[in-house]
Order: sequence, then C-alpha cells, then structure tokens
Amino acid sequence: WESMAKFPSIPDYDHRAQIGLLLNRVKALIQVALDRELAPHDLTAAQYVVLLTLASDRAETGAELCKVLSYDPGAMTRMLDRVEQKKLLKRVYSQEDRRRVRLELTEQGRAVYPELQARAAAVMERVMGPFSVQEMDLLEDLLQRMAGRLEPSV
Repeated sequence: WESMAKFPSIPDYDHRAQIGLLLNRVKALIQVALDRELAPHDLTAAQYVVLLTLASDRAETGAELCKVLSYDPGAMTRMLDRVEQKKLLKRVYSQEDRRRVRLELTEQGRAVYPELQARAAAVMERVMGPFSVQEMDLLEDLLQRMAGRLEPSV
C-alpha cells in the first residue's frame, strides 16, 4: 500500500484507490445479501443475474451474456449448465445454423422469475432506500461515466 501512496503521476491516488476498494466491497456485500435472499430458491446472485439478463432481453446467447456480464466463456458455460439443470433456462438450437444456440427461460423459469425479481428488489431497497432520487441519479451517472471510460470502444 505504501507504494501506491507514492504513485507520482496521479494526485490523490490513495483516495482513488479507496474508491475502487469501496466499489468492490459494495458489490461483494450486495452479492452476499442477494445470495442469502435467493437461497430458498437454490440460486446464487450470479445465476439470478443470468436469468435477469435473459428475461430483460439484454442477451440471448452465451456469447452475448459473456459480453454483457463481463464473464469468461468457460465460466459462463458452467453457470448455464447449472441453471439449465435447475430447469430454469433452456438452450434452443437454431434450425438454420446448429452452432447458434439461443437461451430462453423455461416455463418454470418464467413462473419463478417474478419472485426472484421481488427478492432482488428487496435487497436493492435495503441498499438504496436511504438515498433520494437525485442521489441515485447522480450515483448512476457517475458509475456510467466510470464504466464508459473502461469499456472498449466498438
């Protein structure tokens, strides 16, 4: 840590490192709370995020999920296998190109999704409840700006 304090080209580097640590800590704490909230459904936060991403039409293939969620393809395949074993999603092979595999929620996945969404919303309400709308808007704007500076340009 001492070497970070002496990083010469960035003023207030210690402060900026602290922000990174706080972002990481908040993410981890939200994940732990969501894991606990979803445990009765035998789901993890990471598995829920996959279902959320599919349900909200932000991705429909494993490759798209990897891009949207910044996941390693091997880890994503294992995650999809586990969620598929729970009968919450299914792989649908294209008739035109068998290499293309679309993912979709099963009937059981669609049925349980509202309950999962409500449990996730309860966690986020605990996290964000004390903040005003303006504070939440500002936080979202700042996080979007941070992400935009790090995401590769297309």
